[in-house]
Amino acid sequence: MYNELLLCFKICRILNRKYKLDSNKLNTIAFDIFFFGIESNFFIRNLKEISKEKGSDIINTFKSNFKNIRKQHEDNNGSDTEYKLKDSNIVFKIKLKYLPFSGHENKLGHFYRHLFYTVKYIVNKEKEGLITYKQAREYLKLLRAQMSNYENVLLYYNYIIGYGKDWENEGFLTKYRMLHNLPLDKTLNVSQPRRHFKEFIKTIKPDETPMFEWGDYD
Repeated sequence: MYNELLLCFKICRILNRKYKLDSNKLNTIAFDIFFFGIESNFFIRNLKEISKEKGSDIINTFKSNFKNIRKQHEDNNGSDTEYKLKDSNIVFKIKLKYLPFSGHENKLGHFYRHLFYTVKYIVNKEKEGLITYKQAREYLKLLRAQMSNYENVLLYYNYIIGYGKDWENEGFLTKYRMLHNLPLDKTLNVSQPRRHFKEFIKTIKPDETPMFEWGDYD
């Protein structure tokens, strides 16, 4: 899934050479294609808004290119070969064993909702006075240990794009360190975590756990 997400970013950036969308809009389109799929109403809705400014052909350009690449991948039975954008000489390889750009909402949506409400349950028990902040952190450390590096990365992408903004309403990512094990070198194409959370990082005392396992400063 991570490789597919990076591919969505890459293709969108190539197509954007014509339209010059700002990075936030482009990142949202790329993530929508990854998360909801190329046939998604969410993907089309965002492009319809943008088309008012950039021209109606932007919808067809993005949709037809992603559908064409998916068709190439299907025709090649998912083999690791070169793929080409429409009306372009730009080629690249896809290393995926499934049909890309069909969306992962059913898998990731369920996973992160379950994770969110588990974290919220533990934090609420601290608010009720049943456990201390230190105990809440210990429970969340056990929960966090069950997440792979790539699950951490996709959680950050979901948050930074804006769909997972509720994660930080009560400091789940910062105060409770749910991104502590985030592999910082894999958060590409978007705002870097150390930079994004720099104001919170400044408040961490020397004897406290850093926000990131890899360190809070470059």
